Amino acid sequence: MRAFWLLILLINIGASSWAQKPNLDSLKNALAKAAPEERIEILNKIIITLWLNQPDSAMIYAKEAVAFSQNLDPRSKAIAIRLLGGVYYYKGQYDSTIKYSYKALKFVEEAKDSTLLTSSMNNLGLAFYSVGSYPEALEYLLKALKMKYRIKQEYGLTQTLNNVGLVYNELKQYDKARTYFNQAIELCKQLKDDDALLYSYNNLADTYLNEKKIEVAEKYFKMASEIGERIDNTIWEAATYSGLGNVALEQKQYKQARIYFARSLQLSKQINELNGIANTYSYFSRIHAETGKIDSAFYYLRQSQKIAREIRARDLELENYDAYTKLYVGLKKYDSAFTYQLKFKELRDTLFDQNLARNINDIQLQIQDEETKNILKEKDKEISWRTRQAYFLAAIVILAIISIIGAYRSLKRERRLKNDLTIKNSEVEDQKEELLNSNEQLEQAHRLIIKQNSELEDFNQRLQHTVEARTQELEIANQNLNLVNLELDNFVYKSSHDIKGPLVRLIGLCHVALLDVKDETAREYLTRLNESAKNLSDLFDRLREVSDINQLELKMELVDFGKIIQSSKARLKNMTGFDQMDFKETAAESSFYSDSFLLETIFTNMIENAIKFQKRSTHEPKIMELKIRTNKEVLVISFIDNGIGIRETDHKHLFQMFSNAALEYKNVGLGLYIVKQCVAKLNGTIRLAHNENQFTEFEVMLPLQFSLK
Repeated sequence: MRAFWLLILLINIGASSWAQKPNLDSLKNALAKAAPEERIEILNKIIITLWLNQPDSAMIYAKEAVAFSQNLDPRSKAIAIRLLGGVYYYKGQYDSTIKYSYKALKFVEEAKDSTLLTSSMNNLGLAFYSVGSYPEALEYLLKALKMKYRIKQEYGLTQTLNNVGLVYNELKQYDKARTYFNQAIELCKQLKDDDALLYSYNNLADTYLNEKKIEVAEKYFKMASEIGERIDNTIWEAATYSGLGNVALEQKQYKQARIYFARSLQLSKQINELNGIANTYSYFSRIHAETGKIDSAFYYLRQSQKIAREIRARDLELENYDAYTKLYVGLKKYDSAFTYQLKFKELRDTLFDQNLARNINDIQLQIQDEETKNILKEKDKEISWRTRQAYFLAAIVILAIISIIGAYRSLKRERRLKNDLTIKNSEVEDQKEELLNSNEQLEQAHRLIIKQNSELEDFNQRLQHTVEARTQELEIANQNLNLVNLELDNFVYKSSHDIKGPLVRLIGLCHVALLDVKDETAREYLTRLNESAKNLSDLFDRLREVSDINQLELKMELVDFGKIIQSSKARLKNMTGFDQMDFKETAAESSFYSDSFLLETIFTNMIENAIKFQKRSTHEPKIMELKIRTNKEVLVISFIDNGIGIRETDHKHLFQMFSNAALEYKNVGLGLYIVKQCVAKLNGTIRLAHNENQFTEFEVMLPLQFSLK
């Protein structure tokens, strides 16, 4: 599916190149009369006009532009070479696209043109995505996107947002992919760019198609089709028909699917778009396979694989190997099926090597680290300003205290002198002595003030040193925390790949062996081995889920609890004991905004926990009650079940990972730990509540007014 939505607007030089598509004949006439300094710009417009629907003609003009630019400045060379790479891209020759994009990037750096630099990085990231090199693709695309935001460049921004979303879609991070696609859609509407809007709707629909949300996918494909009727774009029209064909195929409407795919194939052949042709042959093979026409299925699959190898579309090769395996298993030719399954795993390991997850995580951490540094700089400035303000206020307070003390003493002394003058007018000498004593007291007071000022300066210096020491300790603690988080994520991802790869192969071998082995003892061993491998694989999935929760960016939206509960139950319906549970749901009406993904994770783990620890007696009904209500400023969710209960000695270890209580029941204990992680992420709390029926009741409390930390 990826290649059909990879209908990218490779970036041009001027924003007006996208806004207008000049008449081709007038451009050719202008080229014949153009001065040397104008030829590159005119060739640029001609190539952009041709490369979607007539890539072979565009190639002629692109090579002419490269030859003409040899004696021009670095900027003109970059434009010409990047155009040549763009034509190779639309012809499906992605290695050549990468080659010429690198060459163009060198000239762009020499020209020091920010607009060209963002466009070149976008094109290079797109080319790497086309050949399945997702870490390199994400690195260049995120750099391009960040630079566009920094220099406030709207030109080409919708394409870069879509390209980043395509990478996350391929990595099955559909929510994150839709975040970028929706941003692109809003920007397209503001700019009134129907071309990019059609492209964005196609990409958004593809994420729902991948998640098997067929009705939603069909809605967005039809919205794209309505826009396509207003514009002239052969390759995008082919992509939309292919998407509608996939929707019909998922709905088992084979006749309608053939009509859509046939129209898509016709359009792809008009412009010799090999990637689209190969994908359509693959879909025809699937239709024939599902309708029992195995020979035709093999024919179309061979045609698809032949083209995929020619253009090095490795993701399509991977899908075709899987299709071959399923066809041969259906024919009970297990040797052939095993051969293609090995080819599938070998190519998949090549595409998703052990560095993929780590590299993608490093790229995301690098971008986040730069943003964190900027935030810390602002915080440092604020702390410095507040420190100076505190010193100033402290000085004012001290001066005020000294002034008050002096005024008080002066007032007291003045009163005493007046009384002495009134009562002892005759004792002039005594008054002189008193005046001398007063002078001595003033000198002592002056010395005391000097001493206090000195002590105050010492105190201020100690305070400043303390602030600096605490600031340094805080920075070290933050660095250590970031390092620990990074090492933990690297450990989870590396362990997941190094161990899960062999586990997947072990599960596959057990599956194939169970098809052939007839001995009951051997089948029992293989079954137990298969179950153990699946349990270990599930353990790594749960550990990885813990890591993903820590890195998750919250997405606040209106929550539909009914939809979340149904989705959680649907995910667990095949679990042993699910059909014996009697679910009761009570929800008060309220508008609650939170992260739906984290809430669904909480519901899924709590329901799964109740199913695992239900009583095995068949006589007593198994009850699972879900209550949702509001209480003052919090939303309260109660999970109540009449399972085996929890011993009082295990209460303090309930939410710990790998607790002894969980291990006693042959469980790793990650469910409640993951729930606590999700609740903490939402600024909430979870506790084991008292239940009047002696049932097990967990109570989750979430704030109604949520603020991001």
